[in-house]
Amino acid sequence: MTLLLEVLGGPRPFSFQVQGAFEPRLEPEWEDGAILSLREVWEIPGARFVQFEDRFWREWTTFLALLRQRDPGVSVRLLQDRAGQLREVWRLGPATHEDVRIEQLGARPTPAVESAAWRSVVSITLTISAVQRFADTEGITAWSQEVASRYDLGGLQILEWRTEIRTREGTSAVDKARRLGRIDVRPFGERYSYETNGPHGVEVTALDADERTGRIATAALAVSRVRQWGVRVGVSGPAEGPSEVGLSRSTRRTPDGVVTTIRASAKGPQARRWVESKEPPNATSGEVFEELARRQVEAVWTVEGDVPTEEGKVRLDVRTELSGGHAGFDFELAVGGYTPVLFEGALLPWRLVAKITVSAQERDQLRWPQLLPDPWRLDHQGSSESEPYREGSRWVREASLLYWSATRPTRSPREQLLGGPKQFEAYVLEVRP
Repeated sequence: MTLLLEVLGGPRPFSFQVQGAFEPRLEPEWEDGAILSLREVWEIPGARFVQFEDRFWREWTTFLALLRQRDPGVSVRLLQDRAGQLREVWRLGPATHEDVRIEQLGARPTPAVESAAWRSVVSITLTISAVQRFADTEGITAWSQEVASRYDLGGLQILEWRTEIRTREGTSAVDKARRLGRIDVRPFGERYSYETNGPHGVEVTALDADERTGRIATAALAVSRVRQWGVRVGVSGPAEGPSEVGLSRSTRRTPDGVVTTIRASAKGPQARRWVESKEPPNATSGEVFEELARRQVEAVWTVEGDVPTEEGKVRLDVRTELSGGHAGFDFELAVGGYTPVLFEGALLPWRLVAKITVSAQERDQLRWPQLLPDPWRLDHQGSSESEPYREGSRWVREASLLYWSATRPTRSPREQLLGGPKQFEAYVLEVRP
């Protein structure tokens, strides 16, 4: 799942496409043997800065200039695409954080970024940090944190924090560990859940407790662990969803037709609600098993006939951005303390960027919308498309199309793409004006 990372604080937002496999950590800042502040550090690998070639270097150099700023107005936020609408899921900045910094930026060629695309795409690793404004660090005398990020056999991330805290006498290290040792699952997206899925999202061990005297523990170890899944879980905090989920489908062809069996399982809080949400709309039979003592729910549904509608139909998503159509202008910088000089230019053409995603159960079902009619003209050099790839049980293909028009469009280009005829041919290779 792709998220959109926006860096705010410059002349305009700078956007990066990210995948959600982050590696956060907490770093204390000390003064006179006590923690002065707690800095939250996020390492974000594989962030893609995408711009069209005519303005890529201008935008990239403007972003690099932002790295040298220590502006209190700088902030970072993550946006998630839900049904075509961008929704903010997490923010690093006012009013919960201060002193936001872009600590480090690294860029190198990766297999995911073709060398021919470097003029318009750059893949980087961003390291961003900010001080937590309301972190309760009073009484902490020692801090140690280990961060482990690994991937299972399915290529899904497992992130773990092991935070050891020591406090002075009278200050509970257990309470501090519960508050400061939990991973925030929200920035990772809706396909992550807590494995340490108690009410605090951590497992805490008191290292020097003395129950006979009632002494307050001054040393504690907190373990917090989140896990990525191949399907949506939809949790934003501990104990808000299941700790473990499973979803599978098998298809059997018989002389009488196709029989599809769907199995869903979940363990932990809200397990039944999650399992029931996976019931296909046209199930002909079903069975639900619930193990009450362990909060474990399993269900099996059978669909006779075609593949379930939601899973089997061809899905087409189109997002469009319009610009241009007005007189261009630019400011020329003037040395000697003079204000920039305004230069007014000619009338700009209309510019359309169409982001198209099509997915289907079978590869030969992937059909694109046909090219837009006049007055639109496809810019092949500024357009790109992906090869078909598998995502779960479905085939997916994506395209980013750049159109130009000398006159104002009279119809919505998005409605034309969604409602017009479809084609099997690709845009960039087979289709030519």
